[in-house]
Amino acid sequence: MPATGGKLATTELYDPATGRFSAGPALTAPRFKLPSAIAVVGEDVVVAGGAGSIERVRPGAESRAIATLAARYYSTVTVVGDRLVVIGGYDDHAQTHDEIWSIAL
Repeated sequence: MPATGGKLATTELYDPATGRFSAGPALTAPRFKLPSAIAVVGEDVVVAGGAGSIERVRPGAESRAIATLAARYYSTVTVVGDRLVVIGGYDDHAQTHDEIWSIAL
């Protein structure tokens, strides 16, 4: 998916043996402003910021959306047991939010 207004839907994989990056699976939605909205769950990377969905990305597989919520930017994400917790951020209208979402993984 191409970049849209500064948002990207691309991923890259780093190979420490070669010191190089290669193209990874495409995201299901273009995203931006997600520096702390990423968590590692097993072999998957969960991306929860910069768009209106949460998705699981696994190297060598297609990304898949696992939840839909109001778009949040600069939110924070952590894994607690078998749940993904998304906290705070601001929306498309620059309004801050203190909601907490808890999503089963």
